[in-house]
Amino acid sequence: MNMSIDNLCDNLNLQISLYSKLEEIENRKNTAILNKNGKILKDITAEEEFVIKEIDFAEKKRIGIVEKYMKNNHINAASANPSLKELTQSMDMSSANRITELGMRLKTSVLNIKSINDVNMKMMKDNVEIFRIMVDGLKGAVAKNDAYSNRGEHRVDQMKGPLIFNKTV
Repeated sequence: MNMSIDNLCDNLNLQISLYSKLEEIENRKNTAILNKNGKILKDITAEEEFVIKEIDFAEKKRIGIVEKYMKNNHINAASANPSLKELTQSMDMSSANRITELGMRLKTSVLNIKSINDVNMKMMKDNVEIFRIMVDGLKGAVAKNDAYSNRGEHRVDQMKGPLIFNKTV
């Protein structure tokens, strides 16, 4: 098998591994969102950013491998960034099957992550909306003449008159 094809297979396996990590992170993020645990969500997001940077690096490397393969095999691409399907059309059957199988595994992983991410985004938006409704409800629950002591005790009629006096009138 061609060294470039082996490199491409290694790269695709690396990307599959990285996307599997990302999928696991998205599942943990889902749990943190359900538990409304902002601290864990923050930590997970930092971990997620690191994995995404690794994926970006691997993707750039894959593009370089594909470009090198196409140049070495005198293949003209129909587009600037040829798909694996286009690439496999110029390979022997064994190599093409191997690349196709890895590509399908990678695509499945990406689609799973997208699905989990869509659910997570919906849950986060719902949580923000619930929080906004709760804050609005709390704002309406406090009367104008209500006040609170330093210890947070509620006192009625302690706050009479404006807090700021306009002396220019």
